[in-house]
Amino acid sequence: MNVAVTGAWGYSGGRIARMLVERGHAVTSLTTHGPGVDGKLAGGAPDPFGGAVASASPAAGGPEWDAERLTPILREWRTEVLVSTYWSRHRRRPLGHRGDWTGHDEALRNALALIEAARRAGVRRIVWTSITNADRGAGLSYFEGKRRIEERLEALDDVESSVLRPACFYGWGGPGERPAQPGILVENVAWGCRRAPVFPIPEGPCRLRPIHVDDYARLVVREVETGADAEADAGARPDRIVRDACGVDRYRFDDLVRATADAVGARVRVVRLGQWLTRASFAVASRVTGETILTVDEIEGLKRNLLDSEEEPAGGEDGIGSEATRLSRWIRAEGERLGRRLAREPRR
Repeated sequence: MNVAVTGAWGYSGGRIARMLVERGHAVTSLTTHGPGVDGKLAGGAPDPFGGAVASASPAAGGPEWDAERLTPILREWRTEVLVSTYWSRHRRRPLGHRGDWTGHDEALRNALALIEAARRAGVRRIVWTSITNADRGAGLSYFEGKRRIEERLEALDDVESSVLRPACFYGWGGPGERPAQPGILVENVAWGCRRAPVFPIPEGPCRLRPIHVDDYARLVVREVETGADAEADAGARPDRIVRDACGVDRYRFDDLVRATADAVGARVRVVRLGQWLTRASFAVASRVTGETILTVDEIEGLKRNLLDSEEEPAGGEDGIGSEATRLSRWIRAEGERLGRRLAREPRR
């Protein structure tokens, strides 16, 4: 099929695009990080797709996307399925970044423009990356924006949609054969464990169910190819699928910090703090490092258990959820590699 992927050179989009290419699909990408006319990426690195993935910028200039611009691009590519991992981690331009930045308000407008363009271009199906408990994140712009997108997809009467709700990712992402982009949460936890004797966390259970980025990519590919879940297998394929996309292992955040510290050979004391002290601690760390370790929405989301799920874990077929990608095993196997440098947020 002809599949358009947002951010095919990014963390999760890169894994999705590579798997789609390997399975014989014609993949295109809306991205600001694609190859130039010489086939090289920014900085001179070679294109890991070797020219197999055509790309176009979703905006003529600046952060704003326009359905009038996007529609003919999707039509020219004869796009049958649109896969979107698009969003921004930060509500406003974060520390350490200069120039333009796409925050949550702009990202929501862009996402809605992309959905409208897909509808106009005759795209058959949209597979969208949301977040666990998007409908319970009142007051948190990261979650509220995702909820608004889910509502727009639900309202479409002429486009099928699959909404996948991961809590957060771990594993090495990107489009290369040997991916090296780290998942921000676990990488920065490991980085903090290597450098500080104390790790502050918010009060409360703070449960979370991360998923390996390759397992998530396999889930997306399955939705692209079949759009099926258990109900569809029974012969009643729905037009709308909304499901959590979580791994097998369920951690309390303090246990995840301790497990990560053990994996990297660090001794760390986990300290529970109130909401404002937790925010202040990470704000100070961000000032010192010039990079956001945890955002306010991430801290509050942990406290409110918004990164948890009661659904059955993803997997059971197509190589999804294997023992090798299980978080508890993966952390131990990758301990030597984790946390050597802070995971930097790419420019949006």
